[in-house]
Amino acid sequence: MIQVNERGSLSDWRNMSNLCKRVPLNSVASWLMPDSLFARARRAIEESRALREQHRQAAGHYGETVNDLRLAIMDSAMLRSEIKARRDNEEP
Repeated sequence: MIQVNERGSLSDWRNMSNLCKRVPLNSVASWLMPDSLFARARRAIEESRALREQHRQAAGHYGETVNDLRLAIMDSAMLRSEIKARRDNEEP
């Protein structure tokens, strides 16, 4: 079993990894950390999730913008080649 001293640190790290696989993080952290540290850790995790979601959205928007730009460049090149072909056909 895991021994916790008066400071809240673990004396047997090998058992901790096995315990974490079976016990949810909230219940483990609640008896390992003081409440203020637990609250800060929870806020940091929530902020990290929010930042990851914002990054996914920004990456998706960036990908759409790049695709739109590629399409505009291709359309421009097609129009230029069509204009050049018409000019070449008009010359005697």
